[in-house]
Amino acid sequence: MEAMLQDIRYAVRSLLKSPGFTATVVITLALGIGANTAIFSALYSVVFRPLPYPHPERLVGLESSYRGSRYQRNVQFTQFQYFRDHATGFDALAVSTGVGVNLFTRSEASHLQMVRVSADYFRVMGVEPSLGRAFSSDEDQPSGPNVVVLSHELWQSTLGGDARILGQAVLVDGVPFTIVGVMPAGFRDPWGDRIDLLSTVAHVGRTIGSGQNLTLLGRLVPGVGLEQANARLKPVFSGFATAFHTDTASRLSLVPVGSLVGQDVRSPLALLFGAIALVLLIACANVAGLLLGRSAARRRELSVRRALGATRARLIRHLLVESLVLGVVSGAL
Repeated sequence: MEAMLQDIRYAVRSLLKSPGFTATVVITLALGIGANTAIFSALYSVVFRPLPYPHPERLVGLESSYRGSRYQRNVQFTQFQYFRDHATGFDALAVSTGVGVNLFTRSEASHLQMVRVSADYFRVMGVEPSLGRAFSSDEDQPSGPNVVVLSHELWQSTLGGDARILGQAVLVDGVPFTIVGVMPAGFRDPWGDRIDLLSTVAHVGRTIGSGQNLTLLGRLVPGVGLEQANARLKPVFSGFATAFHTDTASRLSLVPVGSLVGQDVRSPLALLFGAIALVLLIACANVAGLLLGRSAARRRELSVRRALGATRARLIRHLLVESLVLGVVSGAL
């Protein structure tokens, strides 16, 4: 350990004596490492990061494949009702859709993102309000009352975190909505979008977005895998195509929700990450050339150290420690 510390101190002194060389190597590596870190962070958030819900492997969405192309399939409200009434193997099935609204409180007005959801949405996500309750099936009806669940952030920032807020009314687009719950802090939808308010979808399901932009989400029952669920749903998918006159060449299937997150940007991000990784490889090759050139220029110094008793292994270790110091400083920068 003492010998290693000596090598590190010597490497630092040696690099400080060549500030131009050191700055060139550090900046070259730092740019390559920084670019790769940034792109990988984006790729990780889209592709690799597990969904922040209980048992995310049981969360599924609806995908349609047509002539080799695959895309997330949105449904109309009547189509959701068909799946809800006929599909088996689900612990819960729900739909959601986002819409911009204006919230009016006693002191201010804000433009916020509200998500309309069916009553079982909270069961599908495996998350319940931390204060109050979720929507009941009676409220999620075409003639149901206007009720709303607030995000934790909105509750804190706009309504002061008042625990007595339950049962009070707020104006959403000029219409009174009764507050029935508050979500846990940090709750987001699977796509990472901000949710300020949640309300029911049934009494606007046939009109919102022409009734065609509802995202279908389901939670499989324990012990039922994806292949088994798709096998069970083959008759349902066939009946769906007949009932709603969809293109028979388009095939429906359940897929993990994680595979639908960022579906449109996965390939571009992966391609970009490959290109940036190549840039880092080129940067490392250039730095290797600089280090080889510097080693050649230091041949006299290394020969003297060898003559004074330094072993070949010790000299190699010293050069590797110099490279390690440059890599650590570049990574930190």
